[in-house]
Amino acid sequence: MPGVENTFTADTWEQIRVKVVYAFDAVNGRTTINGVVYPRLSNAQALALLQAWRGQLAPRKLDPTTQWSLWYGALGYAKPGDKFDVHIAHGSAAAPDDVIAGAWEFVAGAAQRLDYTGASPKLLVLNFTYTAYEKAANDAYAALQRSRRKPKAKPAPSPTTTPDDVPVSTPEAAPEVSTPDRGTALLVVLVVIAIALRSKRK
Repeated sequence: MPGVENTFTADTWEQIRVKVVYAFDAVNGRTTINGVVYPRLSNAQALALLQAWRGQLAPRKLDPTTQWSLWYGALGYAKPGDKFDVHIAHGSAAAPDDVIAGAWEFVAGAAQRLDYTGASPKLLVLNFTYTAYEKAANDAYAALQRSRRKPKAKPAPSPTTTPDDVPVSTPEAAPEVSTPDRGTALLVVLVVIAIALRSKRK
């Protein structure tokens, strides 16, 4: 889907976003996804769009949670074991619906954040070259490797286990109680009776 304009400028980032939308709509046409109308995108166009807007956000530290899943989807990566497809045929193919919707939503959010923070509008350039397509793939691959290296959080102790750093006191054993045997008990009874009889004689 060639022929889309690749340079945009305006007084606000929202105005630039609108120009981008109209440019893709004029060349690619529209598609409806979950009741919402979006301009169509090829995989390469989706990557060019994502890279261009991320390039405006990242230097200003406005994009701490880049949705790399959109990059993965445009590159044909859906699950562990898949490979990024950087062939021209794949780049020219229509992007999946979730990538199209996600890319345009990413652009809308980017324009809003840039305007909200007072970032001066600059020339937005969409790079449709194969070199840029490969760079997007390399950036996505690096992000995927970083996500795999993140340390896993230590699970919280379950109610039935005790953390290693919490001391556990062992209850003291109850003191032993001696029980008199039968002979001793009988002797005590006889002594009590003798004392009682002596008291009566007095």
